[in-house]
Amino acid sequence: MKFEEIYAQVPVRRGARVEFQGKPGTITKVYGLAVRVRLDGMVLSRPYLLSELQWLDQETQEPQAGGEPSQA
Repeated sequence: MKFEEIYAQVPVRRGARVEFQGKPGTITKVYGLAVRVRLDGMVLSRPYLLSELQWLDQETQEPQAGGEPSQA
């Protein structure tokens, strides 16, 4: 799959909710074809490829002033 095809299919943005091997988490940084994700309950984020993740929220949420997603 091409880089552009992946970006067109998923909401790649900081604060998006994702799942890795059944564990939910939040994207903390986006760079190229990889993102850093902090899994729920963890202190630090780890790098993952976009193809390794399942996207939990397809609708985009506007981040708050602090950079965190809104809790609406």
